Amino acid sequence: VWEEFENAEDKDATHLSMLGRHHPLKPWQFKLDSTLGLSIDSQQVYSAIRFRSVLDGGGFGDQRLDFIVRIDKLLYHFISLDLNYEKNYPSDADGSEEAFFSGLATLKNVYITMHAQIKWQGIKFILGGKWDFDAEGKAEDPAFDASMQIVIF
Repeated sequence: VWEEFENAEDKDATHLSMLGRHHPLKPWQFKLDSTLGLSIDSQQVYSAIRFRSVLDGGGFGDQRLDFIVRIDKLLYHFISLDLNYEKNYPSDADGSEEAFFSGLATLKNVYITMHAQIKWQGIKFILGGKWDFDAEGKAEDPAFDASMQIVIF
């Protein structure tokens, strides 16, 4: 496989380094991915906290923290909710990084998505929203969508 590449930079873009599409690994880096979840099956409620990071010789970097909440049985099967909050802590080339706990209070590098399904007599309305915040904490073009599904038996 290595013979087809002309220089060392091309080698970094292959095989194990491409396992994470948005966060590729370099040689001698390791990915830490852990999830702590809580599920209440009788109420169809699921929540989780997921932590992902890259570990190399200099310590942790490129950390991501997700909060996920799903409620499928709200108001007697009338409404379902899905909320996902993702906070990214990218490692900068100049060595400046956002502190972990104080960074949770900011909207820098935050991605929020939500969906709500409203079901009523064979008709399902799906409402969604997505907010992407840049490195300065400013929202970049929030997107909203809506759809309707009719089920006829």
